[in-house]
Amino acid sequence: MKNFFPLVAACAFAASTFMPTTASAQTPVATDQHVVTVTVPVINMLEVGGDVGLTLGAPAAAGLAPSPVQVNSAWSLTTNGTGLKVTASTADAFPGGLALFTRMAAPSGATSQGFVSLGAADLDIVTGISSVAAPDLVLTYRATATAAVPATSYPFTVVYTLVAP
Repeated sequence: MKNFFPLVAACAFAASTFMPTTASAQTPVATDQHVVTVTVPVINMLEVGGDVGLTLGAPAAAGLAPSPVQVNSAWSLTTNGTGLKVTASTADAFPGGLALFTRMAAPSGATSQGFVSLGAADLDIVTGISSVAAPDLVLTYRATATAAVPATSYPFTVVYTLVAP
């Protein structure tokens, strides 16, 4: 038992000397603060896929109009706005009997207007768009023609615009 006390005393001394204690708190010498401001910009981005070609089919039988054709492309959207819509139009003139329609799949929470016949006026294609990042949504074109439309290619520049109603 005589040797036990010096061992306990040595352990207690080592613990108090080399181990930090929670009883003594550090006293701050100085403090300071500042404000960090994070700015989120207005984001309204709309992108459509590359150029699209549609070739109408020959009628199924004599006496019928050319067969309509439909082709898919893609579109993407990122916005932090609310209550927005996409409109579409073309300034190019259509020959009588030829029609071009567009339809955009709606991102989550928005509404597609289905197939809309394109013309010079801006028409609603998708409405009710709010705070969304939606890549690779389906964009569909459909063309129809009567037999009165001359055989040639008709290029149309379709303009899509993201706007507040």
